[in-house]
Amino acid sequence: MFNELGARSPRTQIRNIAALTRHHWEGQPDNEGAFHSYRGKIPIVATRLDLLCEHGPHGPMFWRFGRKHREDLWSAVGNPREDATLRQRAQEHRERQAQE
Repeated sequence: MFNELGARSPRTQIRNIAALTRHHWEGQPDNEGAFHSYRGKIPIVATRLDLLCEHGPHGPMFWRFGRKHREDLWSAVGNPREDATLRQRAQEHRERQAQE
């Protein structure tokens, strides 16, 4: 949580912390490029006090390091594209097995 207080800009501080912690949160693209895998990584999220006041605790106020848009907390710490891709691949695998 960052607040606009003092000489340091919250946006600058968030960018600096993201750069210093990149090896802890940066994902790797899967073989087909459909999503990034964050296995063994820590989802680090940040927000500002003004966004909390504007959106409330359940709104799109969190930046997950490595993403370009704000999200609600559950989306920010999750990986919905990976989940959807893996479900689709499992379904396709089951359909191939049924045809064989």
